[in-house]
Amino acid sequence: MMEYALECAICKVYGSETLDFVVDESLQLHGGAGFIKEYPIEQAYRDSRINRIFEGTNEINRLLIPGTFLKKGAKGELPIQKAIAEAVAKLQANPTEVKEYSHLEKEQEALEWIRNMYLALSGLAFKEYGMDLEQEQEVLMKLADIAIELFAAESAVLRAVKTNELGEEAIPNLLATTVVEKSLSIVKMRIDLLLSSFDSSTEVDGLRQLLALYSQKLVFSNRTTRLRLIAQAVNESGQYICS
Repeated sequence: MMEYALECAICKVYGSETLDFVVDESLQLHGGAGFIKEYPIEQAYRDSRINRIFEGTNEINRLLIPGTFLKKGAKGELPIQKAIAEAVAKLQANPTEVKEYSHLEKEQEALEWIRNMYLALSGLAFKEYGMDLEQEQEVLMKLADIAIELFAAESAVLRAVKTNELGEEAIPNLLATTVVEKSLSIVKMRIDLLLSSFDSSTEVDGLRQLLALYSQKLVFSNRTTRLRLIAQAVNESGQYICS
C-alpha cells in the first residue's frame, strides 16, 4: 500500500475538492430550492464536506505528497538528484523555440514543463532548507499543488491519447486541453508564490525568467468554444461522457 501512498494522497485531495466544487455549483443552480431536503442536492452538499476531513485531512495529505517524494529520494528509492539535474537542463534548452504543434503535442509539452519545474523547485527547496524542509509547510503545500495538477492533467491527456480520437473537436481532446489549461494556470500561480518564498539568487531569477517565457509560449485558444462543445456533448448524452 505504501508504494502508492503518494498517488492515493493526490487522488484523495483532487477528488474531494472537485466534488466540493461540483456540488457547490449544482446547489447554486438550484437557488434557494437547493437547501430544501426534498431535493437530492441538499444531501449531496452536506455529505461532500466530510471528504476533505476524514481519511486524513487534505492539508495533511498535501504535506504527505512532496514529503514522500523527497524521502524516497533520500533513501535512494528514486534517482531524484539525477532527475533534478536533467529537468533543469531541459528547462534551459531552447525555451523560446517556436514550432507547429500536432495532435495534443502542446498539451504534452505543458506536462513536461510542469514536471521539470516541479523537480527544479523541489531541488531548490531542499537546497534552501535541507532537512528542515519538512517544517516549511507553506513551501510543501505549494509543491503539493503543482504535483496534484500535474497528475490530473497527465491523466486527462493519457486518457485522450488512449481513445485515439483524432481531430481538435473530439470530446476527449477538448477535455484534455481544458484540464491542462486549468492546471497550467494554477501551477503558474503556485510557482510564482514559491519563487517569492526563496532568497534572491541566480537560480531563483533563472526560474522566474523561464516562468515568464513559458507563460507566453504555453497558451491555449478557443476556450469558450471548447467549453460550449463539451457542455453540448454532456447535455445531448444526459450522462457522464468520459467512461
